[in-house]
Amino acid sequence: MDILWAALAICAIVSVAFYALALSWQRMLRGHSRAIRALFQRLEALEAMDDPLMRRRIGELMPSPLEQVHILSFRLGERFWRDTLGATEQQVRHVHEHGTFVGSVKVEVWRNHLAITLRELLPQSRAAGWQTRTVDIYAADAGAPVELWELCLEPVAKSSAIESPSVELRYENRAIILATQTSSNKALPGARNSDATEERIVFRIPLDAEQLSEFRVPEADMETGIGPEATAGSFETGGQRGDAPIASFSHQDERQGVDWQLLIRDLNRRTASENWTLMEPPRVRRVS
Repeated sequence: MDILWAALAICAIVSVAFYALALSWQRMLRGHSRAIRALFQRLEALEAMDDPLMRRRIGELMPSPLEQVHILSFRLGERFWRDTLGATEQQVRHVHEHGTFVGSVKVEVWRNHLAITLRELLPQSRAAGWQTRTVDIYAADAGAPVELWELCLEPVAKSSAIESPSVELRYENRAIILATQTSSNKALPGARNSDATEERIVFRIPLDAEQLSEFRVPEADMETGIGPEATAGSFETGGQRGDAPIASFSHQDERQGVDWQLLIRDLNRRTASENWTLMEPPRVRRVS
């Protein structure tokens, strides 16, 4: 009888051990099954990214690190060189033969910094086309003026005692400024007098659509293409939200012989439909 009870006890212990082991294996297999299912769903999600519509929806929902793109093109006419700057025939010839000309200025406003790209036509590479140069401006240097381009009307060797007239393009306080530097002793309107040179602001273009409202071009009359990069397609270099609206601004100053065009694309601008508020009617309790 004792042997029977001992056998029953051993069978019970073995059964409990096998039951616990079976539960452990079941939990482990269930966890593996969930992991395999999650990996399969992730694989399906990655494969769904090949759908252009899905990528576009994700791009619209994600915040864009590129907030705004500005493209500025300007042209300096003969009146600018002769009257505004007061250049001589020899200086004008030197500019045309040895000067570096700016075709367009692209200002990309990123979340943490600004990237200003200039397309220039260098004298030694006019047959090779346009060359680009990029200047990065971070928050620590945002307040200081940054020189983007300078053109001297005379060779550097000749400008020893008196500085030669020059044209300067710079970025300062969220604006693009074109100024002339002359060594004349006569006071010029809007000039900053110094010991050797006087500065005259030719134009100051703020990179803000509200401040440029008087220069806005209607969409029906919008023309793109003053410079080599002032086209609507050039905004696609940001790679995000190509359907963002484009605002065009232009101005022609015949007195100074300068005309410019500015295109602005605001990638974070909300459309009118996104600003709408949907009001749900109050629920009415129906009594039958």
